[in-house]
Formats: sequence, C-alpha cells, structure tokens
Amino acid sequence: MRLKAKLYSILAAVIAGSAIVSLVAIWISAERQVRRFIYSGDISQATAVAEILSDWYRERNSWSRVEVELERLNSGYWPMMQGHMGPRWEPRILLAGPDGRVLADTAERSVGETHPLAHVRRGAVVSESGQPVGYVLVDTMIEPALNPVDLRFLRSVIVSVVASNLLAAGLAFAAGGLFLSRIVARVDILAGAAASVAAGDFAIRIPPRGADEIAALGGSFNTMAAALKRLEEARRQIIADAAHELRTPITLIRGAVEAMLDGIYPLDREGLEGIQEETIQLTRLVEDLQELALIESGRLVLERTPLQVEELARSVIDSFQPQARQADVELTLQEDAGIPPIQADAKRIRQVLSNLLSNAVRHTPAGGRILASVRFEPLEGRLVVSVEDSGTGIPPEERERIFERFYRIDRSRERSRGGRGLGLSIVREIVRAHGGLISAGESPLGGASFNIYLPRGSTPKAE
Repeated sequence: MRLKAKLYSILAAVIAGSAIVSLVAIWISAERQVRRFIYSGDISQATAVAEILSDWYRERNSWSRVEVELERLNSGYWPMMQGHMGPRWEPRILLAGPDGRVLADTAERSVGETHPLAHVRRGAVVSESGQPVGYVLVDTMIEPALNPVDLRFLRSVIVSVVASNLLAAGLAFAAGGLFLSRIVARVDILAGAAASVAAGDFAIRIPPRGADEIAALGGSFNTMAAALKRLEEARRQIIADAAHELRTPITLIRGAVEAMLDGIYPLDREGLEGIQEETIQLTRLVEDLQELALIESGRLVLERTPLQVEELARSVIDSFQPQARQADVELTLQEDAGIPPIQADAKRIRQVLSNLLSNAVRHTPAGGRILASVRFEPLEGRLVVSVEDSGTGIPPEERERIFERFYRIDRSRERSRGGRGLGLSIVREIVRAHGGLISAGESPLGGASFNIYLPRGSTPKAE
C-alpha cells in the first residue's frame, strides 16, 4: 500500500473513531439534557395544576369527583397554558393523597394504587391551611417514558447532532485529505529526487518551500546532493590523476624495456638503474595511495605516547642538513624553552615534519633559508609547529587546494621536482587524526609557511 493510501486510511479511521465516540457522548448528553428539560417543564405544569387544585379542594374540602376536574383541565384550562408553553401532547396528570394512594389519573391506570411516598412526594404539593392534602405528578414525574411529542423532540435534537457530527467529520476529512495530499506530494518530490541521485544525477535539487520539517529535509537533501556531486567529481578527478601518475612510470619502464629488447638501448647497468628508479617511484606512489586510503577510512591506529616534539624536530632537522647543504639552503630550528610533552604518535609526527621539510628544501632556491619552529601556547593549550621558507610561496587562492590529492600548483613541473601530489594530503590527514589543524600561508621570509596546531591531549578527530 502506498503512503498516500495509508495516510488516508489512518485519517479516515481516526475521524470515524472520533466521530463515533463524539456521537455516543453527545447522544447520551443530549438525551439527558432533553429529559431534564422535559422534567423541569413537567414540574412547572404540576405546580400550576397544584395551585388550581388547591383552590378546588378549599371550596369542597374533599377530593370527590376530582377526576372530572382533571379532565376539564386537560380539555379546557390546559390548552390555554399550552399556548404559553408551546404545543405539547395532552399530558398525563396523577393526583395522589398524602398516604401515597392514587386518587385520580387521567390515564385511568393507577387509580386506587398506593405509590411509595418517596415517589409521590417528588410531585407538586396541594396544601390546605399549610397541610399537604395531595401531590400532583405530570408525565415524566410519574414514569420515565416520554410521550410521543417529547420523543419526536428528542429525536429531532439527536438527528441534528448526528448531522452536525457527520458534516464536521466530512469537513475534517476533506481538510485533512487536502493537507495530506500536499505533504505526500512533497514527499513524492523527495522520493523522485532520491531516485535520481541513486541513478547518478547529482545535479537534482529540491525547490525550497516553507519552513517546516519537510522543507528542512529538502534543504538537507540539497546539501547531501551537492556533497555527493563534489565527491563524485573528486572521485573522477582522483581516478584520472591516479591513472596519469601511474601511466608515466609505467610508460617509461615499458619504453625502456622495449628499446632494450629491440636493441635501440644497450642492456647495461645505466639503463637498468633508470628502470629501477621508475619502479621505485611507482612503488612509492602506490604506497602513498594505500596510506592515504587507510587514514581517510579511519583505520589508522596511532601509537600515542608522551612526545617532546622539539626533540623530534631536532632529530628531523639534523637528518635534512646534508640535503639542505647540497641545495645551498640554510636550515635552522627555533624552539621555546619548557615545552610540555603531548600525546602523539612519534612515527607519524616525524612523517609530517619530514614531508614539510622535504617540500621546503625542494622549493627553496640556492642561497635561501628554511626556519622550523616549535612553541607552546598555554592559553589555547596547544603546540604550534611551523615550517617557513624563502622560496616562491603559495598564491592565496591555492592555499586550500594544495592539500587535495594529486594537486600541484604548477602542473607543468616534472614529477621529480613537483612530487607525487599526495604528501600534503597525507600530512593533513595525520594531523587531523591527532585532533589538530594545519594551514598554509605566507612566510615572513618571503616564501611559504605551514603551521600545525596540535592539542596537548591530541584527541582524535570527530567523525
């Protein structure tokens, strides 16, 4: 069953259930109120009859032939009272004595019977010299059954109530159905858009409408679709870049081997060393891709221990001094005193520093300078590691994109100088895994500046 049919069924069931409960409750209440109204009218009529009979008894001092007087009231005096009280069925009037014995009954059913005093005394009192000489009961005061006129009146009230409830239920169903139709239509739009996304159409968007939960869901869907589109574009770009990066060494290896087999190149040590260098580059590229996938999937396990980052930085700087001297670049370290240890993976932090220093040495011209620094910011409770150089720098519009996979500022540079385009992506993910941040900016030395912010506790990044 479709959602629309289910909602309509639920709506109809709720309205029907509510209408039935309401009808029963109103029916009972209406009948009670109508009976109370009729009973109060009968009391008024009994009071009026009692006043007349009081005068009648005072004149005769006896109830002899009172049934004639009651008949005359019904046929003569009573119609005049009905003109004031509205048309009614000729009422049944019963006169009982103080002992409960029925003295007269216009219906001629209870004469001579003795009724309980508790019942009789509910009637209007006929008194003489302050003493009760009889009690008058009219219609429902005698029996709870209604006369035909009262029954017709009660039925008309109940019919009106039923008709009103049915009309209200119909209007409620129509209004609820219209509201549900609009909701279902918007859900159908969402479902259609989701199906389009599932089919690969990430450009689909839900038009904004209103400010309710469905509108919020539509906004979240649009955000999701935009993110999926970016991911799909990134996936395609990564595949294209990876294919390009893999194609280059494979092509070189294949070309060199075929040239040696064809006798174009001699099969000597120099040629084999060139092939070996390309296989090493290929191996490193595959390893970097595997490592990046491991980190981004959240499966990287950090071996956290108390780490003095400034001591680790000294060790890394020392290992890069020969490379820096060969490139005629000055490499120095500046550190604050009293830097506290942080909880971090020494191997991964070394990997981060090595990558940044390798990039700095590669992009700093001869005669340039590289400055690494380690400092602690007690107010923020974090450690800051910076690597600055006097190289060509990074344009402002490129400073976010350089952390993307396979991204190079100058794609025309040779791979031997420009790297594989994965190092900074790996650096960013390692820093994030430590709960830190990394940013690129402009160095006071004139080149690029990379700043790493690591919390002292180095909590893992939130998923």
